[in-house]
Amino acid sequence: QLLACRMAARLYAIAPVSGTLAPSLQTQCHPSRPLMVVAFHGAADPIDPYAGGKIGLPGGGAVMSVAATMADWANWDGCGKTPETKDGPKDGAIHLDRMDWSDCRDGVHVTLYRIDGGGHTWPGGPQFYPESVIGKATHVINASDVIGAIAVGRWH
Repeated sequence: QLLACRMAARLYAIAPVSGTLAPSLQTQCHPSRPLMVVAFHGAADPIDPYAGGKIGLPGGGAVMSVAATMADWANWDGCGKTPETKDGPKDGAIHLDRMDWSDCRDGVHVTLYRIDGGGHTWPGGPQFYPESVIGKATHVINASDVIGAIAVGRWH
């Protein structure tokens, strides 16, 4: 997200996975143009908390909430204020919601895939570290497939 704030003219899109803005970055972020933002975040992420606050690692700083981070991107991209939410698939205790902000400038999209029950993992990837440390991995969506579709212009 820091690159998007500072180098928007050189980027087509960003796809943050389990990452939000630091409060200090938010005040310094002035993208030079609208960018497509497609984010993925587990609502049960113990490392980068969905509601914001202190990073769940020793020496970690603070982060904004996912809602505030996405609202900032929607604002910077000139989108409508309220996203449209669509229910997605479920896999046991994990449920996917997709939130789309509409009417963004220059035809860009701002989308959040909220993974209810998901942890600090790569959506579609393995449980690479114990669930007790990073939360639960999920396969209700594959972030790599979505990012690949964005890269070749076949996503939305």
